Amino acid sequence: MEPQLFRILVALAVVVMTSSLVLVAYSWVRSQRAAYENFRRAAYLATLGDVATRAGYPSQLVRGWAKDRVFRFALVEFLTFLSGTERENLISAAYELEIVDHYRRELSEGRRRRTRVGAAEALGDLADPVAVNDLLVGLSDRVPEVRVQCAHALAAISDPLTVSPLLDRLIEERERWVAERLADALRRFDAAAVLDASLRIESLSFDRDAPSWAVLVTRVLGAIGDTRAEPALLHAISSEARLLRQAAAAGLGRAGTPAAVPALLTAATDRHPAVRLAAVESLGMHLDTAALKTMEDLLHDPTSEVRAAAGEALTKIPGGEETLLEAIRLGQPSARSAAADAVLEAGIYRQATVRIRAKAGSSSDHLLVDTLHAIGRIPSTSNDVGQRTVS
Repeated sequence: MEPQLFRILVALAVVVMTSSLVLVAYSWVRSQRAAYENFRRAAYLATLGDVATRAGYPSQLVRGWAKDRVFRFALVEFLTFLSGTERENLISAAYELEIVDHYRRELSEGRRRRTRVGAAEALGDLADPVAVNDLLVGLSDRVPEVRVQCAHALAAISDPLTVSPLLDRLIEERERWVAERLADALRRFDAAAVLDASLRIESLSFDRDAPSWAVLVTRVLGAIGDTRAEPALLHAISSEARLLRQAAAAGLGRAGTPAAVPALLTAATDRHPAVRLAAVESLGMHLDTAALKTMEDLLHDPTSEVRAAAGEALTKIPGGEETLLEAIRLGQPSARSAAADAVLEAGIYRQATVRIRAKAGSSSDHLLVDTLHAIGRIPSTSNDVGQRTVS
C-alpha cells in the first residue's frame, strides 16, 4: 500500500473514531442534563403545589428560581391543572416573580422563532390581561406559528375588545392554515365574538368569489350557535358563493330561529348537493312541520347523502313517520331505501315491534313491520310479532 494512501486511511479512521466519541459524549451529556432537569422539575412542582394552596406564600423563597427556565416551564404547566383559588394564587405568584413580564419581553424582543412561540403559548396559559397589547402586536409577527399562538392566547384571556383586531388579522391573513387556526381562536370567544363577526358578514356584498375569510367567520357564527347571528347567516345564505351558502345553511341549524325556516327550505332545493345537505340537516333541528313536503321530495334526491339526511330529518319532525311509511310502501326504490334506513337507524321499527309484542301495537306499527318485511329489509316476523297483509 502506498504510504500516502495509508496515512489518509489512518487520518480518516482517527476522524471517524473522534466523531463517534464526541457523539457518544454529547448524548451522555444530554441524557444527564435531561435527568437533572427532570429532577429540578419534580422539586419545583412540589413547591408550586404549596404556592397554589397558600395565599401569601413568601415569594422571596422562590424568587431566585424564577430565572430558571425549568421553573418557568413547570409553573406554566402546573397552571393547566388548576382552577379557582389555587389558580389565582399561582397566577399572583407568577406576577410577583415577574414571570409574566419575562414572557412579554420574550414575545416582543425574542429573536428566535421558538422563543416567541413559547412565550405566546405561556402567556395564553397564564391568561393575564396585562399581556393583551403584546399579544395584539404578536398577531402581525412574521412567523405564522407566533400569530396562531397569540390568537389563542387572546382567546384564553377573552377580552371582548380584542375580537375586532383578531377579525382584522383573519381578514388580512394569506396562509390558509393560519386563517383556520385564527378562526378556531375566534370561536373560543363564544358569545363575545358574535356581534363583531356578524357585522363583518352583514356589511359584505357577496359575489361568486366571496372571500375565504367570510366562509370561516360564517362557520364560527354557526358553531357558536347564538341567535343574534341569524341576520348575518340569512344574508350569507343568499350569496352566489356555494361555500358561503353551505356554511350559512349549516349554521342556521343552531343559530337560527323559526324565522330561518323559509330560507332553509329554499336552500334545500339548491343546485349544489352540499348546500342541500346542510339545509336538510338544519331543518331536522328545527322540527318544523312546514318542512315535511320538502323532506318528502328530497327522499328522491339524486344524491344519496341528501336522501339519507331527509330520512333522518323526517324521524324527528312531527308527522314525519307517516311520510316515511308512505315512502317505504309506495316510493321509488331510492326513496324507499332511504326511508327504510331512517326508520331502522332511528329505532322506530324496534319500538313498533316492542309495542306489538306487548299487544299494544297500532295498525301503523303492524303496517310498518309488514312493509319492511315485504321489501326484504328485515327477517321474517316471528309469531309473537304477528304479520298482516301489506295493502
